[in-house]
Amino acid sequence: MRPVDLRALYVPAHSLERAFIVRVEITHGHDGLESLVGRSYESVTCDDDATLRIDGTSRLNGMQPNYRINTYLHHHSDGMPDRYPASYLDLVLFGPVVIFGVRQEIGLCDVPQHLIDYFDARMPHRSG
Repeated sequence: MRPVDLRALYVPAHSLERAFIVRVEITHGHDGLESLVGRSYESVTCDDDATLRIDGTSRLNGMQPNYRINTYLHHHSDGMPDRYPASYLDLVLFGPVVIFGVRQEIGLCDVPQHLIDYFDARMPHRSG
């Protein structure tokens, strides 16, 4: 499989740090996220056209809540109200988050423009 270079959105947990665009190389069995969110990352569905990658141990490691991501998920996400029961709205994500686009026919793709606009992200920024 040839490597694919995708545009993703990095949203730091600290609300004073600006969100920015990163390029992430996706290869078979490796997606270059370790330097951004850690080795034990998890996927969280965000919208019909986006998916999040978070550090699976961020809460255990004492990272602060990511209020920007939580606000988006609870109040602006297209997918959350339809996909999850009301009790899921108690969900709080911790630590930095990387957002990718996703399309059913191809899988991961560049982050959608509406999320870049929502988080007022700067472009470009190199990862790692």
